Amino acid sequence: DYGYFRLRDEGYQQVDLEKWAAVVRGLPPEDTFVYFKHEEQGFGPDFAKRFVEAL
Repeated sequence: DYGYFRLRDEGYQQVDLEKWAAVVRGLPPEDTFVYFKHEEQGFGPDFAKRFVEAL
């Protein structure tokens, strides 16, 4: 089993990323994959970095 999240907003604020991090932390300790939208503006890598820091 694994968790899979595809976060597609291009306007995540830090509070949003922290809420998603709390959701992931609340899951059973299995593999969880979180993907950020990377089209158009290219904000995904920054969101991913800040998300990992929030974990």
